Amino acid sequence: MAITGGHGQNEAELLHAQATYVTRKNPRQAITMVVNATLRGRFAS
Repeated sequence: MAITGGHGQNEAELLHAQATYVTRKNPRQAITMVVNATLRGRFAS
């Protein structure tokens, strides 16, 4: 979607969002949350 431009955002807005919100910490934190939830669900059974 981002490549084709069919999302309603311009490049400046996307770059601003990336610079503001995408840090090394955020993706790592998201991955940790997903893995922990997956393992909790797997071992809860």
